[in-house]
Amino acid sequence: MRRIPLRYVLWTVVLLTLVALGLGTATGLIPFSTLLANFVAFVFWLVLIAVLAVIGGVFLGMLLAHRLISERDFTPFEKEMLKMREDVKAVREEISEIRKKIG
Repeated sequence: MRRIPLRYVLWTVVLLTLVALGLGTATGLIPFSTLLANFVAFVFWLVLIAVLAVIGGVFLGMLLAHRLISERDFTPFEKEMLKMREDVKAVREEISEIRKKIG
């Protein structure tokens, strides 16, 4: 049986306390009369909005990138890489022919 590290338990308690305080201030169970409640509510909602904004931005970016890339042909960079691959293949064949002639 493995034990859960103490720091995981402490971080969980801290995060759950912040969530409880944030939700308590949002629902009105904890009044905004104290300075600590105002600060905790501000930090909680600021972090929550920032996290949701980042998640939404990532998903929106993935959606836009998928839409833009899936309907088009290869990008110019990819076309150049494919041409370069063919050039390297031709050079290898020439080198192998030269080796056969020499050796």
